[in-house]
Order: sequence, then structure tokens, then C-alpha cells
Amino acid sequence: MSKTNNGPRMKRARQMARANTLWSAIFTWLGQRKIRDLMVQASDQQKQALAAVVTLLHAQFGADLDDRSARVFVGVAVAGVMEEEGFDVLSKGDRMPANPVGFRTAARYVRLPVAAPAQAEAEDGADEDILLTMLAALSVRQRRLLVKMIG
Repeated sequence: MSKTNNGPRMKRARQMARANTLWSAIFTWLGQRKIRDLMVQASDQQKQALAAVVTLLHAQFGADLDDRSARVFVGVAVAGVMEEEGFDVLSKGDRMPANPVGFRTAARYVRLPVAAPAQAEAEDGADEDILLTMLAALSVRQRRLLVKMIG
């Protein structure tokens, strides 16, 4: 895997990949840059990430994907990879086009917005203003209690 995001979907995928050698191989295969790029391109076009690689996945793993648990793992691993690439689930359970593996549904992903540094600083300033307003509304007793709790 090229990035080091430890979000919940990727953590789950990594844990599951340790369960058996097939899942570990699938996890590694999905983490390849060229496979990631295909899934990202599909997602940017509002298509299913899995649909972009399902034929290649079948060519690589064939009959090993006949087991339902392997197909479930593929879905978990794709979600982890897409999370690492900066995407979140847009919709789940969307019908898949006919494919050699037999996936019936898959998720669609949407790219998460990345806050520009200036925007992030402005948001921090807004947070500070809100906190100052909240502190001003506290009584002297409440402020002392807050200082005691924080201190």
C-alpha cells in the first residue's frame, strides 16, 4: 500500500488480510498503484471502483473468487484502498454490471474535499471565536470549575 492512512476501513482490511494467504494476496494486488489509479479514475467519474478492476481481478485470482467470503473481503479491501486515496462511501449496494466474478452490488465513492491551508486557518479562527463566546457566557463559578477540570 502506498499511503499510510490508518482509517477504520483500512484497519479492518489489513486485519482481515492477515486471516489467510488468498486475502493477503488480494489486498496486496489491490494496493498496486495501477489498480488504485483505475479505481480512483472510476470513482472520479461516479462509477463503481470495483467495476473498474473486476475483470483484472478475475484474471489474477480466477476460481479463488468463487468463495463468497473472498468476494466480501474484496469489498472491504476496496473500501480501505479508497479511504486511503481520500474517498468516502457515496452509496452502497449499487447494482454491478455483469462481470466474470459474479459481484452483484458494489459501492460508489466520492472524493473528500481537502481544505486549503488558508481555509483551515480561517476555520480555526472561527472555532476560537465560538469558544470565546461560550466562555464569556459562563458564570465566574462555571469558569473556575472549567479551569479546575482542565488544569
